[in-house]
Amino acid sequence: MNIVQNTLRGLFLSSAVAMGWMVAGCDSKETLLDVETPSGGVQVEQDRNTGEVSVDVDE
Repeated sequence: MNIVQNTLRGLFLSSAVAMGWMVAGCDSKETLLDVETPSGGVQVEQDRNTGEVSVDVDE
């Protein structure tokens, strides 16, 4: 019984670690500028793979 519990625990932990790596690897954007003001905000991000820059303006 102890062997089964250890095996299941190891599979669960391995799955959790793998899911964490997948989720962390999905975001390939880097925030260059993030400004928040009472009337809105500006966020500038750059894609690490392509170098593409995106600008989001909130009003």
